[in-house]
Amino acid sequence: MTAPPSMSRQNRLRRVLILCCSFARNLACYRIGRRSEYLHLMKPEQKPTFNFWRVVNGNFIDMCVLERG
Repeated sequence: MTAPPSMSRQNRLRRVLILCCSFARNLACYRIGRRSEYLHLMKPEQKPTFNFWRVVNGNFIDMCVLERG
C-alpha cells in the first residue's frame, strides 16, 4: 500500500474549520434541548412527540462524539 498524498496546509485547515463548526453546531443544539424550557418536549406525557425529541437530542450529542473522534 502506498501512503496517500499529503494535504496542503490550507486544505487541512479548511477541513479542521468545517469539523469544528459542525461540532459546535451539534453541541449547541444538544445544549438547547436540555434547557429547562424545552425539557417538557421529552416527557412521556407528550405522547405524540416525546420519543422524537429524545432521539433528536441524543443524536446531536452522538454526532459531537463521532465528529470529534
